[in-house]
Amino acid sequence: MNRILLTLLLSLAAWSASAQGAKELYLKYNQSRGVEAVYISPEMFDMFGRLPKIEILDNDVDITPVVRELKGLYILDSENGRISSRIRADFDALVKQGGYQLIMRDRDDDEETEIYAAFDGDRVTSLLFFSSEDGHEVNFICIEGDIAKQDLNRVLRK
Repeated sequence: MNRILLTLLLSLAAWSASAQGAKELYLKYNQSRGVEAVYISPEMFDMFGRLPKIEILDNDVDITPVVRELKGLYILDSENGRISSRIRADFDALVKQGGYQLIMRDRDDDEETEIYAAFDGDRVTSLLFFSSEDGHEVNFICIEGDIAKQDLNRVLRK
């Protein structure tokens, strides 16, 4: 019984640390010169009423169920090569520390995009998007929430 409780506590700590790590990465660079930073709070997501449908691959998709479950959105965009390489290194360390699964990788010439997700059962708790071009420009997006995989799949499959 003690072993089960210890395993559960360690799993929760790893999940919490991974979510906290993404926020820390954002906070580390959001004031850096040459870095554009955006944060959207849970309160802002709560203010959204019914959202208009958006077009995804020629289909109108209702994203309201997904948006209402978001707890935070963090975006970093850097064209400063020195800072971009540091953001990349910190991102790699964040992913390696555990809790995230690679769900997509796309490489095309000098551009690379990766998407990672953290899960808690059938819920998506965090999505990380990272793209880089020529190793000079990077984009980091972290979406925190408590999104049912089923709702996310509905949006992505449309």
